[in-house]
Amino acid sequence: MKHISLISALIICCLSTHAQTFIPDEHNGLKYQVLSSNINGEDKPGLVIFLHGGHARGNDNQAQIQLPAVQDIATYITDKNMSAYLLVPQCPADQEWLYNNGVPGCKDKVMSLIDLYISTKDIDKERIYLCGVSMGTWASWHILKEYPNLFAGAFLASGRPRYLYAHELTGTPLYVTVGSHERSMEPIRLFTIDIEKAGGAVKFDSLSGKDHRHVQRHSLPSVLTGCLLNEEGQTKFGFICEKNAWHKCIVSGIFHAILSVTILWLKTI
Repeated sequence: MKHISLISALIICCLSTHAQTFIPDEHNGLKYQVLSSNINGEDKPGLVIFLHGGHARGNDNQAQIQLPAVQDIATYITDKNMSAYLLVPQCPADQEWLYNNGVPGCKDKVMSLIDLYISTKDIDKERIYLCGVSMGTWASWHILKEYPNLFAGAFLASGRPRYLYAHELTGTPLYVTVGSHERSMEPIRLFTIDIEKAGGAVKFDSLSGKDHRHVQRHSLPSVLTGCLLNEEGQTKFGFICEKNAWHKCIVSGIFHAILSVTILWLKTI
């Protein structure tokens, strides 16, 4: 029993320590968690925004940071001592990110939160990234349309674009992924092809054998420990800079982590 108690205490201690990396806060009525990493270093901090899927809605300001994808990104940022903020807002239980069939949306509050950090935290405007899963991806598509020059890159998982045209989404480098068993897989794949034809930079991957539930809860695997931020990572997404001749486009930092880990995972499936 003493051994069990000791193990339990250690587990609780570890979980508590890990949880303390995120700080709960609220802005304009929107609850969110923020992870701050090396923000007082020589480099200006980057900014990553993660929009969760519908199952993490609520008012506890906790469910959204329990997602493996969020934990993986947080771990990568802190392990590499990157200068960055990771913002993970929580959509209220009675809302969605976008207005939908009478259900109010809170996308404007998300943008207000982003504006707050850009205006008050001396953010590196070349390193602002948007990540979305499911409901969060649906909102991300619309945010990218409305703010085509704001983000250095976007990672979008399992979210079909609605009421949008491909030519409206050519302003931001995209990495789009969806489970092969999802009904939306083919429409999303065809849409990414249309974006590319319209002049956008996009990489599409279908996760073999995965359904929506798996992708929504595990859109990034827990193997970030083995990923390195190096020349290899830059090459993996280097086609964006080549294709668009964006001489100032350096898809680096956290977005490299997202892309590298996804590619590594696909190789193991």
